[in-house]
Amino acid sequence: FYFVVFKASKILPRVVVGIALLTLFCFGSFSEYAITIRMYGFAMLFVFLCFYYSIQIIRYKQPRDFRLFVLYFVLAALTHYFALMAVAGLLLFMILYSLVCEREYFLTFYKYAVYAVISYLPWLVVLCCQFAYLSSYGYWIPTISTNSVASIFKYVFSIKLIDGFDGI
Repeated sequence: FYFVVFKASKILPRVVVGIALLTLFCFGSFSEYAITIRMYGFAMLFVFLCFYYSIQIIRYKQPRDFRLFVLYFVLAALTHYFALMAVAGLLLFMILYSLVCEREYFLTFYKYAVYAVISYLPWLVVLCCQFAYLSSYGYWIPTISTNSVASIFKYVFSIKLIDGFDGI
């Protein structure tokens, strides 16, 4: 909440900040989601902070922003594997952006990207062991179908105004 209101509102348009606040407060299932699954909440926070500092890096190129980007990259990657994929995509974007648009900063971007990857390497052994276990014993997530995707949207956008009334 703090970062959406006080930090992101300085660099993002008011419409984007308003939508973020709307999703934080208005969707009943989001509050249930945040209480039930704290790990995902921290993962989203770290991914958001990584995104925020990537914008700061593109704008100001301060060493502090690079260091905080690496810190939140590692925290997101350690929190959840899906967050790892999100921040890895962001890291790849940052490298490609520096290669195409800001060539003079490419080595700086690349150096901090290497720091981020090296910081994650000790956990890579655990990741490989877990993937090996899951590939042999199966995974708890059901197969993706149109019904499973539709049920996700129904859960996220359901509004419970009154007990017994399901809303949308």
